[in-house]
Amino acid sequence: MEKKAVRYRYNALNINSLASFAGVKGGVNQNCKDVYFLRARAFAGDFAYEIQQMDAALLQSMAEEKLFYKKIEKLPPLADFDQIAPYAACYDKWAGSGRKEARTKITAAEPELAQTLGLACRNAVELYKQSRSGANASMEKNFAVKLLYWFDRAFGGDAPARWSGKSAVKIVGMDVVKEQKYLFYYMLTQMGADALLLQRKRDFEGSEALLALSRAFTPQKLKRPAPAKEPASVRQPEAKTAPDAGWESAPVRQPEAKAGSGASRKPVSIRRPEVKSESNARQAPAPVCPPQERAAANASQRPRPSTQGESAPASPRREKSFEELAQLAASVVMIEVYDGRGEIRCTGSGIMIGAGGYILTNCHVAGGGSAYAVRIEEEARVYETDELVKYNPQLDLAIIRIGRALKPIPIYRGKEPLVRGQKVVAIGSPLGLFNSVSDGIISGFRKIGDTDMIQFTAPISHGSSGGALLNMFGEIIGISTAGMDQGQNLNLAVRYEWIQTFARGFL
Repeated sequence: MEKKAVRYRYNALNINSLASFAGVKGGVNQNCKDVYFLRARAFAGDFAYEIQQMDAALLQSMAEEKLFYKKIEKLPPLADFDQIAPYAACYDKWAGSGRKEARTKITAAEPELAQTLGLACRNAVELYKQSRSGANASMEKNFAVKLLYWFDRAFGGDAPARWSGKSAVKIVGMDVVKEQKYLFYYMLTQMGADALLLQRKRDFEGSEALLALSRAFTPQKLKRPAPAKEPASVRQPEAKTAPDAGWESAPVRQPEAKAGSGASRKPVSIRRPEVKSESNARQAPAPVCPPQERAAANASQRPRPSTQGESAPASPRREKSFEELAQLAASVVMIEVYDGRGEIRCTGSGIMIGAGGYILTNCHVAGGGSAYAVRIEEEARVYETDELVKYNPQLDLAIIRIGRALKPIPIYRGKEPLVRGQKVVAIGSPLGLFNSVSDGIISGFRKIGDTDMIQFTAPISHGSSGGALLNMFGEIIGISTAGMDQGQNLNLAVRYEWIQTFARGFL
């Protein structure tokens, strides 16, 4: 029998110090509990002493079994396909329960906690959908999967026993400025926890509706006790720095170098030369396909072109000059991919396909990355993001999102079939040379696995992966993906039909 959900009243008292947050205890009356969702603007001064005192008070209260306390330095990225798969399965079960129970590794043996998490996750996802007017089912699922993964990673074996919506739980999150992470802490308040976002660098800059969920304050300074005087002959012991309470980086799998066969006749091999590795010594491993993506790809037939969401060109459709086509480089970006340690893993290219910040690239570029830095032509700003919105390893397609309005390149509508000898232009960042433009022709059509490819002669190199292949009308007919080692300018691009099907809803 489903228990009646607890109702929450937010920020009943005017909290203006870290000590007050540590001491306030939300009461429960007629199934309604007082909870606190606060943002402490600690970047306004030096509050190291105040933070230390709050931490000590909360740890003491937990030792006395008055409450449960957890400080979260950093939420870990979720980019490894092996990690995504089990939480995608959790999502499916959660959706199948009517979004009432979320059974993760932690909550599987705790039915009440599973129900508490399931309802809280549902509320956070609803807020996410409201804040993203263009959010589709794929984005919603990816966000919910992150929430469930973060919950397990944040608490691990430390989750309080018999945690219910009425439990006394205090959570402190450090430097929370991204929308999805902000909503994760809101989700915890929907589980009955008091959450304090300790902003030591800058504050969260979300929409007014999201900012209204929490209350901001600048912490009050505490009076520090005067240090005791010691005889001159007494040497003070050196203080030892506490170990970092943040996350350990997820292990990075090192790609294996491929040795030559040494045979006199070598078969033609397919390479992915377009990713520029910083070490240039090894090729990144191919991402593992999640079961859900694999099943969808195996069951799919040849995609049908779709024009959903496409806007008509501003001017009548006409062939453009090479100079005009080169101007479309403003809608092709360079992507730097970072691993869990914050070190650059590779670089690639991407194509603006949706005005809401959506960028199409290859899965072998974005897959395995923990964060991305996007550079736009003639802009000094670098746009950082960790939003991998959608991916399909078998089509080798992925979509990331940045917080900026974009000018998309239209995708070919397929009114006339592509033909051999047709002129094409490729735009990408080979070897890190930002937005290089090259021309060529369609030299053939190939099928690699189950994916239809365009073979073209426009030169591409490491770093071009994810770049645009255009027809003379300035429309995307493919995305540069791979090449053949034994030959010159034998390059491959995923066809526009697959892009239309994959990116439907983002265009």
